[in-house]
Amino acid sequence: MRKFSRLILMMLVIGGFLVVSPQIANAKNGTTPTALRGSWYHNTKVHREVMIIKPHLIVYETYKKHTNHKVKPNTYIGRAHLYSKYVGKGYWQIGLKESDAVSSLKPIKYHGKKVLYQHLGYFGYGHQHILWHRY
Repeated sequence: MRKFSRLILMMLVIGGFLVVSPQIANAKNGTTPTALRGSWYHNTKVHREVMIIKPHLIVYETYKKHTNHKVKPNTYIGRAHLYSKYVGKGYWQIGLKESDAVSSLKPIKYHGKKVLYQHLGYFGYGHQHILWHRY
C-alpha cells in the first residue's frame, strides 16, 4: 500500500511539473508580433543588411554598400521554423525554433522615429546593440 501511494504521489508531481514547466517547443510560434513587422535595415562599414518581418516569415538579405549587389543568398525563416516569444521589458525573441539562433528585439523611438533595438549582450558581446531603421 505504501509503495502504491508513493507511486501515485510521484506520478502527480511529475505530471504537475510537465503541465507547469515552460516549453519552448509548445510556445505560440509561427507568428511575429505586429510591433516588429516591416522592412528594416542597418549598415555596417561594408554591407547593408535588410530584415523583412512578415506575419509568418522573416527574410534576411545582405547587400554590398553603395552598389546594391547581393552578397549572400536570402535567408528565410518560414512559419514551420519560426520562433516568437515575448520575454519581458518590451523585448521579443524571434528566430529559429528549437535552437539558440534567436534575436532579442525591442521596438523603441530613436530621434522621434520607430526603430528596432537588437540587444547583443550574450556570448561575449558585452552591451553591444544594433539599431534597425525602417527601409
